[in-house]
Parts: sequence; C-alpha cells; structure tokens
Amino acid sequence: MSDLWRGTAVLVVSDTDWSGMMLQKQHWAIRFAAEGLPVCYVNKTPQRPARLHDFTRLSGLLRGRGLSPGHIARSRPAPDGVEVVNLRLMPPTAPFDRWNRHVVTAFARRLARRWPRLCMLTYTPTPAMLHLLRTLDPWLSAYVCVHHLAGTPGIPMTVLDAERQLATEVDEVFCDARFLAEKWTAYLGRPVPRSLPGCDPDRFRTAWRGDELQRARVVGFFGSSFTELDLACYRAVVEAGYALRFIGPRSAAIAERFGRKVEWLPPVASEDLPAALRDIDILLLAYRNSERNRGVIPGKFFECLATGKPLLISPLPDMREYVDCVTIVRDPGEVVTALASLSQDRSSQAVARRFEIASSASWENRFEQLRSALARAAARSGRQG
Repeated sequence: MSDLWRGTAVLVVSDTDWSGMMLQKQHWAIRFAAEGLPVCYVNKTPQRPARLHDFTRLSGLLRGRGLSPGHIARSRPAPDGVEVVNLRLMPPTAPFDRWNRHVVTAFARRLARRWPRLCMLTYTPTPAMLHLLRTLDPWLSAYVCVHHLAGTPGIPMTVLDAERQLATEVDEVFCDARFLAEKWTAYLGRPVPRSLPGCDPDRFRTAWRGDELQRARVVGFFGSSFTELDLACYRAVVEAGYALRFIGPRSAAIAERFGRKVEWLPPVASEDLPAALRDIDILLLAYRNSERNRGVIPGKFFECLATGKPLLISPLPDMREYVDCVTIVRDPGEVVTALASLSQDRSSQAVARRFEIASSASWENRFEQLRSALARAAARSGRQG
C-alpha cells in the first residue's frame, strides 16, 4: 500500500451482512486488511420504515444473540484485521431519530479514539449514516451507490434526502450500474466513476464443462433477489420442457407457485458456488421490468460470464456493452426462442469472449481501480497528506 494510506483505517458501512453472499463490500474489506490496514465492517442497518424483521433483529442484538437466522452456511469468516460490527439502529423515520443519532454518535467517538485517520466507504445513505459522516469527519469518504433508491418502493423521503446530501458531502461517489452513474453525474455536475462487480475468474471457470450447448437441458439462477425476478420467464422454461434450478434462500411463496417443477437448492458459500453451478447448462437472469431494476447490474453478472455458460438476461441498460456474448430476452416468448436457438449454436467465440471479460473483472483489477479512484479523490480534495 502506498504512503498515501499509511496510518489509515477503513470503515465499510455495508448494506449486507458479512455472513450473507460474498459481495463487493466484503472483498474490499478483505483486500484492505491484506494491505495491512485495520478495517471495521458495519453489517446492514434499516433503510425502510419499521417492519417486524427490524424489531426481531434489534431484539436479538440487544440480547447478545447476534443476527437473525438465514445466513449462508460456511460463509467466509472475517480475516485478521477485519472487525465486524452490528449497530443497534432502528428504521430511518422520525420516531427513531433520537435513538439512531445516539447510537451513531457513540460509535463515532469509539472509532475516533481508536483510529484518528479514517477512510469511510458507505453503501448506506440513511440520515444516521449522514450523521456518522459529519460526526467522524473522516480523512477520506465515499458513497458507493448500488441501488436506485428513488425507484425502490418503500424507501422514505428521509433516506432519499439524506442520499442527495451525502453525495454532495463525501469526497467521491461511485456507482455500479450505468444508469446510476449517469444520474449522479448529472446531479453533481462532474463525472462519477464506476465501481463494478467483480469475480474470481479462475474459480468460476471450474463450473464450465464444455458440453453445455450440446446438452442444453438445465436452466438455472443463483442469488437472493428472487422477488425481483420475472417469474413468467421461468415458468416458460418449465413449460418448454427444460429443468429449472434455483440456488439461494428459498421463498415459500415462489416455491408454492412452481411446486415440484423447480429444484431449489440452499445458498452456498462463494467457494462452493462453482461446483453447485457445474451441472447447470444455461443461466437465466430474467428481471421484472421496473423502475428499480433500471439501476441494476447484477452483482453476479461477471461470475456468470466466468462460468463460460450461455447467459440469457433481461435488457438492463448495462447489457448494451455485452451483446456479443449474452442473449437479451424481453419476455417469456423470447426466452423459449433463445433456448431453442442456443441448442443449435456451436460457436466458441462467445465462450472465449465471456472468459476474456471475466478475467478483466477479477477482484484484483477491481480493487486497483478503486484505490486509484480514491487517490484521485484525495488529491482533488487536498487530502494527500
């Protein structure tokens, strides 16, 4: 790590728990720690009005019983140098403002005593996190925007207002999806850099068998965003005679709609995922046509490419760049047509292109891009020393 980072600790305020799917947030924490920087990783905190889950989770934290169940078995433990913290925050609405400010203020004081020089990366733009930013006054700060909150049902105006204010007060804003980058570029009046998802290309390549197109029988999806899927597309898969496999947290409501026509496997750790994908022939990422999904580039996208397997995906804005190696499907009819045509396609060119893109999207490369962008933000803000 360069002299720029000497004596710095990193605070990652995540929108997912450490023990959930291994996403960009955990990879940043692991890699900063590997560089010798102490890291504090804050598990997810509420971004919506109060729900029963919030009170159940808070009760468990107050009683010292940890997080609610449902996390991935064999999730990667936090390595040396990464401390995982649970903040006992309530939803970001007026009745809980005083409590949330109290929790955040106390947390900021503890951090400042331990690490006077902090780099704060927040994925959560709630009023509590805006208060944390102002109280800490970190050496360097960034907001990593990975959700189109303005298009997400249930997000209160308090969060949308805090997000806009946070974006103007941090040293840098990063976005994963092109739609979000364009939105914040227009709002801030300057180019906003991308912070795209990554993958472990060598590990996920082990899911490739080479006979996927010849067999073309099992269609699969892995992840946790089942409520955002266009289920009609997946029903069309079954009705066309293909086997359908889901890997992720089981949704009783969705499982009931499909009955025995879908094989549902529990979520697996990142290390085990390529093996779980090996028997799948074709990957299908079919998302609902919604305002929220305009701002999505799936966190699993480059992992899908790294498997080499044919990928059918909804026409998300970012997909314009990848039409040479993925198949765009807009509705159930196009899914069935694409499946039939894939079984006749013997071109190795698309497979090679998927492997090539995945290789450039390695977490090593993504981390170097993040560090370079943060160094530019530090120079622009006059915080090089």
